[in-house]
Amino acid sequence: MLTDWMRNLEVGIPALLEDGINVLIYAGEYDLICNWLGNSRWVHSMEWSGQKDFAKTAESSFLVDDAQAGVLKSHGALSFLKQKRV
Repeated sequence: MLTDWMRNLEVGIPALLEDGINVLIYAGEYDLICNWLGNSRWVHSMEWSGQKDFAKTAESSFLVDDAQAGVLKSHGALSFLKQKRV
């Protein structure tokens, strides 16, 4: 486990988005270590060409087998999912 360290991968994500590569960032609603609020904040503050439009995009229900399993926000190549505890 010596190599199990956190790494800041956020710095490379804007380049992926600009290249049109789909990126999904997800976090569990009750995850204490990688909580959804912290993830949502860095996703919304990340600088890329679609940042302003992403911020204005409405959230929608994320369904699995016709049951709500989370809240999804998507614009362009970027999607953010807050997964509900199911």
